[in-house]
Amino acid sequence: MILFHFNCDCPQGAAGAGVFELQVLEFSNYRLQLASGACCAGAAARAACAQPCRTRFALCLKEYQSAAAPGACSFGRAASPVLGTDSFTLAAPLHTLALPFSFRWTRSFTLILQAYDDYNYTEPESGLIEEAWWSGIVEPGAEWHALRHAGAAASVAYRVRVTCQPNYYNATCTTFCRARDDKFGHYACSAQGGKRCLPGWQGDNCEKPVCKEGCHATHGRCDRPGECLCRPGWRGELCAQCQPYPGCKHGYCNGSSWDCTCDTNWGGILCDQDLNYCGTHEPCQNGGTCENTAPDQYLCSCAEGFSGVDCERVDNPCAPQPCAHGACALATAPGAGFTCACERGWAGARCDVDDDDCASAPCRNGATCRDRLAAFQCDCAAGWRGPTCVEDVDECAAAPGPCVNAAACNNTAGGYACVCLAGWTGRDCELNVDDCAGQCLHGATCIDLVDDFHCACAAGYAGRTCARDVDDCASHPCRHGGECVDLLDAYRCICPVGFEGADCEDDRDHCAGAPCGNGAPCYTAQSDYYCHCAPGWAGKNCTQRASREQLDECSPNPCVNNGTCVATPAGFSCICPEGWTGEACAARDEEACEPPCVNGGSCVRDGPRAHCACAPGWAGAACDAAAQAPACACQHGGSCVGAACACRAGWEGAQCERAAPGCASAPCRNGARCVGGAGWWACECAPGWAGASCSEPACDPPCPAPAACQAAPGGAPRCECPAPPGRASRRCLELLAGLGAESGAAPEPDATERAEPAEAPGACGAHNGTWWWGCNACRCAAGAPACTRLWCGLPDCLAPQALPCRADEVCVPAAPALCLRAPCAALGECRRVAGRRVEAPALRAPAACWPGGAAPGPGCARARLRLARERLAPGAHVERACAALRRALAAALAGAPPAPLSLLCDAAPDDDALDLALWAGDEDDSAAALAGAVRALGELVARRRLAQHPLLGAALRLRVLPAAEPAPATPGAAGGAGALLALAAGAPLLLLGAGAGALLLRRRRRAAARARRSRDEEKSNNLQNEENLRRYANPLRADEPLRAHSLYKAQNADARNLTPRDEPAKRAPPAPAARHPPPERLTVLV
Repeated sequence: MILFHFNCDCPQGAAGAGVFELQVLEFSNYRLQLASGACCAGAAARAACAQPCRTRFALCLKEYQSAAAPGACSFGRAASPVLGTDSFTLAAPLHTLALPFSFRWTRSFTLILQAYDDYNYTEPESGLIEEAWWSGIVEPGAEWHALRHAGAAASVAYRVRVTCQPNYYNATCTTFCRARDDKFGHYACSAQGGKRCLPGWQGDNCEKPVCKEGCHATHGRCDRPGECLCRPGWRGELCAQCQPYPGCKHGYCNGSSWDCTCDTNWGGILCDQDLNYCGTHEPCQNGGTCENTAPDQYLCSCAEGFSGVDCERVDNPCAPQPCAHGACALATAPGAGFTCACERGWAGARCDVDDDDCASAPCRNGATCRDRLAAFQCDCAAGWRGPTCVEDVDECAAAPGPCVNAAACNNTAGGYACVCLAGWTGRDCELNVDDCAGQCLHGATCIDLVDDFHCACAAGYAGRTCARDVDDCASHPCRHGGECVDLLDAYRCICPVGFEGADCEDDRDHCAGAPCGNGAPCYTAQSDYYCHCAPGWAGKNCTQRASREQLDECSPNPCVNNGTCVATPAGFSCICPEGWTGEACAARDEEACEPPCVNGGSCVRDGPRAHCACAPGWAGAACDAAAQAPACACQHGGSCVGAACACRAGWEGAQCERAAPGCASAPCRNGARCVGGAGWWACECAPGWAGASCSEPACDPPCPAPAACQAAPGGAPRCECPAPPGRASRRCLELLAGLGAESGAAPEPDATERAEPAEAPGACGAHNGTWWWGCNACRCAAGAPACTRLWCGLPDCLAPQALPCRADEVCVPAAPALCLRAPCAALGECRRVAGRRVEAPALRAPAACWPGGAAPGPGCARARLRLARERLAPGAHVERACAALRRALAAALAGAPPAPLSLLCDAAPDDDALDLALWAGDEDDSAAALAGAVRALGELVARRRLAQHPLLGAALRLRVLPAAEPAPATPGAAGGAGALLALAAGAPLLLLGAGAGALLLRRRRRAAARARRSRDEEKSNNLQNEENLRRYANPLRADEPLRAHSLYKAQNADARNLTPRDEPAKRAPPAPAARHPPPERLTVLV
C-alpha cells in the first residue's frame, strides 16, 4: 500500500489518539475538463479536449457543518500524489489519506475532497477538477464506509473510516488501556477499553492471584494462581485441618491450631498419662479384677486359687477350668496336678478332642459325611436319599418331572436321562438347538426355530438362505425405452434423450420457453438443453459476446452448394465444387437466365437451357407477373368461409396447414396422463379407469353380478352390491369376497388385503350400495358410510409385493402345524425385536380370549369348527380359512349395528377341527354384538353357505363351548332345623377351609408364574423365542395337553435324537390331570 505525504497542523509533541483514513476507489472525468470548463494541462477550452489530465487529491477535515464553508481545516489536511489520468478505477492496494488526531473524537465532522490536475498552473486553485464534500457521523472501527459524489465536471467514489490509536478505546478514542502481565497487573483490554483480568487473577488491577478452589480464605493463601499455602498451625490440601501442639501424644487439636485436647482415659499437658491402665493394658490374669489407683498405676484382686501382682500364679490347678468338655478333679498324688472326666463324644487329656463318627465312612454313593456330637449326618448327592444315601431317587416319578421338552424320561441309578424332542438338547432338554449357525447369507437376520431356522433377508435378497439377488428390473420399470440397471434392492434407469425421472416417465421439453438467445437454435439434451451459438456469441444461452480468439469463421459453414470452408487469418475462403463459383460458392459457373429472375425466383438448369423457378404467388419467364390464386387455399378438409379457412378438429393455421397439439384441450380425466403430438392424442389411464378419455370406471377383477362397478366420490372405482338387508346383498358380498361358487378357487390374499385398510372407507355414492373396505362390509346410513368393525388380522409379510417390516421388526414365518393340507404357501407376520428377544404378536384380543383356553369370560366366546379333512383343498391353511370366515361374518353382519369384533383361529389338538375365539370388547353393547356374531357363524355352517368355498367347504358343524358357570347355590332348607343348625355350626370350618385352599392355590399359581418367567428368561438370548411362536407343550407334563405342533415334533424326535423306537425303558407320560389355566402365549397368526 502506498502512503500519502501530508502536513498536519497539530501541536508540537502531541500524541495522536486516532486516525481518520480515506481511500479513493474510482474517478471519472471523460470530458478531460476542469471545473472552470477549461481543458486539462493548460489547454484552451474547446469542444473536445484531447490532453489527458494528471489527477491528484487533497483532503480537508473540519468540524461538522451543514454546508461546506470556506475556512481552516481544523482537524487537518492531507494530499496525495498523482493517482491516475482523467478516468480510472484503483485496485488493491489502495492509496490512503491518513489524518491522525490527538483529541476526543467528535464523531460528527465535515470532509472536503478536491481533485486537481497536476500541472504547473500560475494559481493553485486553477487546476481544480471537482470538489466533493460530505457531513455526517462515523464511529471508530475497522469497517469502511463507501461514499459517492457526482459533480458537474467529474464523479468520484471513495470510502472512509476512523480507527483509534493502539491502547485507545471507545466511541471517542479517549479510554486508555494497555495490556500487561507483570507484578503491577495481569490483564488484557476489552473492546471498550476496560481491564479484563487474565485467567487466575482478580482485583481492580488484576494483581491478586486466585487461589486453588476450596482453599480456606483465612487459614490459606497463595502467591500464584492455583496455589494453597497453609498458615502456621494449619495443614491439609485446602488448609482446613488444624495442627496439634508439638509433642501431643494421645490428643487432638479440636478445630484450633496448636491445641492438645486429650483422648478418653488420657491426661497431662501433652496427654501422655494413662488414666485407665486397667482398660488399656488389662494386666490382671486368670479372671482377676483390675482397679485403677493412680495415673499409670493399678491393683489386681485375684480369683480363688490364684495370686501374684497380676494373678499370674496358680494355687489350685482346677481353678483355670482346664477341662474343655469335662469335669476337673485334683490328682490324689501330691504334685500330680489334675485329671479330666470327659463328656460323651470327647476325648484327650483336657477333653478338647472330638471323636470322629465319620471315620468309618458310613455315607455311600459320593455323599458328604458331617461329624456331629456322638453322631454323623450324610449330605446325599443328587439322585440319592436315606440316612446313609443308599436309596435311589426316581426323578421321573415326580410331577412335572425334570425333562421340559422331551419325549420320555428314564430313571437311572443316581440320576435320570431325558429323550429330547427334535430341536432341543441339554440335560433337561431345556436348550433350543441353534440351527442358525452359518445358514443366512448377505447380512440376513437368522431366526432360530425349533428344529428349523428362518432367514429375514436384507433388502435386495431372497430365498431360504437369502442367497438369491432379487432382480429389481424384472418388472421392466423403465418407460419410454429406458434401459434398466439392477442394483442392490434398487434399480437405475438410463433414459433416452428427452426423458428423465426415476422411471424415465417425465417427457420434458427442455427447450420450452426458448432459452437460447441471439437466434441460436435449441437442442434437447439429456436432462438439459444445448444452444448452438451463432458466430460472435458464447455462453450457455448464447448471450455473451465471444472474444476474437473464440470466433470460428467456418461455424456455421458459410459455403453453400457443398463448398468446403477453410479458416484464414483474414476470415475464411470457400473451395467450391465443379459448376459453382463466388465467395460462398453461390453462383453457377455458367450463363445466367435471360432475362434475370426477379421477385425471389431462382435460376435453374433443366436440360440444355436455364429458366426461372418462381416463388409462390409469382409467374412468368422472369417471375415478374403475379400468379392467380383462389380466394381460400384451405388444406386438410378445411372450409372457406368468406376469405378465411374454418379448420377441422386437429388442425390450425391460416390455411389449416398445421396440426394442432393433441393434448392442448386436456382431454384425459381422473388423473390420466395425456400423450400426444401434432394432430393426435391418447390417454394413459390410472388404475380403476378405462375409455378413450379415462372417464369410465373399470374394476379389476371385474365385478360379478349383481355387483356393479361404480365410481366412488373422490376415490377409485369399486364394486358395489345392492343395499342391505336382503339375501341379494349378502350373496353379492360373498361373491366379491371369493366365498361363492362363482368365485372359483380361493384367491391368494396379497399384502394389501391382509394389511390395515385405508384410513377412510370412502364416501357414499349415488347408488347407496354396499362395498368392501378391507375385510369389513360398508353401507350407507343417513348419507354416511357405516361399516362392520371386524379386525382384519396381521399383514402377511411373506406375500408377493408385501410391505417390508419396520426397522425394529423381523418377519416371522407361520408354524408348519397351521397348514391343514400341504402344500401351503408361506405366511408370516412382522414382530418387534427387543434386544435378542422376539416379542409376541400384537393381537386385538386379550390372552384370556385366545383359542384353546379355558371357559370364556365376559365379552368372549369360544367355538370348535369340525372339519372333514378329506374335503380340504391342497394349500388349506388355518389363517386363510380364518380370513374367509371374517369376510363371511362381515357379509352376514352388514345390516346390523356396527360393533368391534375380533375373530382368532387355531388348529385344535385333534387336527380335525379349528378352535375359534370371538372377542367383542367391553363396550355397553358387547354382549348383544357377541350373541349376534355367534348366531351368524352358526347359520353360515348350518345352512351350508360356505359349501362351495375351497377351504371352508370342509366344515361339518360348529359347537359353541360353554361359558364359565357361576358357583352352585347353597341347598335349600329342606333338611329341617337340624340341618340348619349343622350348617351353621360347620360354616366357620367351611370358610376356614376355603380360605386355606384359596391361599394354597394362589401360592401355586405364583410359583408356576415364576417358573414360566424363569424359562422365558433362559430362552431370551435366542433371536426367535419359541414361546412367542407357539407354546410348546411338554408331553411329560401332566397339566398340559399335547398340541398339534407338539405331535409334529414328537414324530421326528426319534430320528433327531437317534433313540431306538423299540426302547423299553421309555416312560409313558402320565394321565392328564385337571386342565391348566390359559397359557400366557399362543401362536395365532391372524
